Amino acid sequence: MDENIKETKKISHFEPAPIAKRLFAGIMDGAVFLFTFFILALWVTTPIAKAGMHYDDLYKLGERYQLASHLFLAQKSDDNGNVVTVEVKDSTGNLSDYDSLPLYYAENDSPNFYIKRIYYYYHNFKTGVDIELPTDKGFDAVNDHFVSPEYQTPIDGLTPKDVFTNEWFSKNILKLGEENSFFQIDVSNPNYLESISLIDESKANDAVSYLKNRAADAANEMYYSSYYTDMNNKLKAIQFFIFGTAFAVSYSAFFIVIPLIFKDGETLGKKSMHISVISFSGYSAKKRQILFREILLFITVSLLGIVVGIGLTSLAIISLGVVILFLLTLIPKTKRSVFDFAAYTIVVDSIHSVWFKDALDEKRHEEELEDNMSKYKKYIPDEDKVIQIGSEIIDPELKKEIEETKKSKKVKK
Repeated sequence: MDENIKETKKISHFEPAPIAKRLFAGIMDGAVFLFTFFILALWVTTPIAKAGMHYDDLYKLGERYQLASHLFLAQKSDDNGNVVTVEVKDSTGNLSDYDSLPLYYAENDSPNFYIKRIYYYYHNFKTGVDIELPTDKGFDAVNDHFVSPEYQTPIDGLTPKDVFTNEWFSKNILKLGEENSFFQIDVSNPNYLESISLIDESKANDAVSYLKNRAADAANEMYYSSYYTDMNNKLKAIQFFIFGTAFAVSYSAFFIVIPLIFKDGETLGKKSMHISVISFSGYSAKKRQILFREILLFITVSLLGIVVGIGLTSLAIISLGVVILFLLTLIPKTKRSVFDFAAYTIVVDSIHSVWFKDALDEKRHEEELEDNMSKYKKYIPDEDKVIQIGSEIIDPELKKEIEETKKSKKVKK
């Protein structure tokens, strides 16, 4: 074979895409993906959930349940920016404008404030005394109420009303009689709550900290009740539908469908940065390779999302995981990710790389060169002036001569 042909064939190779290009392509794809994800979540899946799954009703139900327990405060900011707290003793009333704040985070220096609320939870809420709790089991989206919890079910022959007495509260919450107790009771006062006072007023802050911890324990107990758990699981299932559906549709569109439609597995970001996904054998990647590669990434990100949950913090963790996977591509010389190894692919710089569809395409290209090179070798410039993309040789003078020759039908393409 002519030496000039050999020199020309040296240009046929592929170069791994620079990390900077891949990074910018990933950022562009990620930005478009996140934009689409949030649009779908806000304007498509959330309205569906609200209309067909009673998402708002269920959310308000949980909030009212929290507020009715008195372990949470109903708060909102007024026109002057001041925080307004309202007292809630039952499940009724329009509380849509209020946020529920756990008692643990309340800013109040009075021990009595916490004692009364914790007492109400055990003595009233858990026993169903003086609180509007329907006795039917199940969520009633039409009437917008929550059901009576299992607290009213007798245990070992005793009802909650028999268990959560004043004596129980004194022993288990106030720790009366114990060395580390902050409280004492005036037995001459017939009103139980008013009879409670501090042994040492100077330890009021310590007593408040203690009571906040007891309120947190009570709230955790409420969280794990079968009714609240069931309600919370329903909310999580709806949230999973909202964000999971938006994620699956957005990801599939930008990272599975588009790479399969565009040539050489290009996404919008890859196309703009001139990088492509090809088979590590040096030929164009098969559709199944592209599909397998992207589905592996989809499964990895999805599993990570399921593990860490839903929310902005979870999104940050998932993004960090993707960055770590990306940084792992710096280790091998070929800059291949774990997904490239699995799919037998490589991400290349399409400007400085040449590859063929398959072995037959490569052979046809070689035969074409051998048949025609002798006619054009006097036009072949220095190697550093030749740019070859696919089977097309581009050089201003050479290209002009080839086009004129083709027009005269002296050379067969």
